[in-house]
Amino acid sequence: MADEEFDLVFKGQLVKSVDEAQAKANLGRLFKIDGARLDALFTGKAVTLKKNLDFDTASKYRVAIKKAGAVVELVAVEAPAPVAKASPAPVAAPAAPKPAFNSVPAEPKPSKPAAAPAAAIVGSAASQVSVPVPDFGVAPPGADILEGGERESLPLMEVDISGIALRETTGNLVDASEIARPAPVQVDIANIALAEQQGELLKPEERKKVEPVQVDISGISLGAEGERLSAPKAPEPPAPDISHIQLAD
Repeated sequence: MADEEFDLVFKGQLVKSVDEAQAKANLGRLFKIDGARLDALFTGKAVTLKKNLDFDTASKYRVAIKKAGAVVELVAVEAPAPVAKASPAPVAAPAAPKPAFNSVPAEPKPSKPAAAPAAAIVGSAASQVSVPVPDFGVAPPGADILEGGERESLPLMEVDISGIALRETTGNLVDASEIARPAPVQVDIANIALAEQQGELLKPEERKKVEPVQVDISGISLGAEGERLSAPKAPEPPAPDISHIQLAD
């Protein structure tokens, strides 16, 4: 999308909360146009406001135009088709020189016999040459393929293991002196005291003062014991009179 280019196309569509007069004034200030040029944008036909913009620039214009009260579309610009390069014209071979006047024609050289295909030559030679093949054998599994003189000898390395010892099965790998222990932290508790049982943990000056809230409850009253708190239930409607209704025979 970074290489694509876009055109800003306006078809007269406005934002719902903006009328045409307000949108005209805003677009006129935005593009610094007025009169017939401004009226030409509101004919209902598609008008290209900006051409060949990258996506970021086109998006910024679209946001600014929408704030002005108009809605534009981003139309991708089609890239031009690559022009095919013309192949160079074939170069004509130079014409053969014409024989000089009264010159004697040269005798034609005898043509050489055509060479036989390479496959035919190889096939015929292979049928006549015999290649001696020695009796190769296969070594048994686990046998040494190289002989003693063919094997590279490496010098033995002497490793000093006198300072290495094995620990017991249940022992520690390091000595007690090798274990890093952090130094104990000294905490001063001389100024710390325990409060008495059921005593106050905070001093009066340490308590946060809370102002009591005055709530007006003068309009609130309590109902009598057994009194119904909800509104009385509406009486059921009277039963309909069906004394004048008879069943047909």
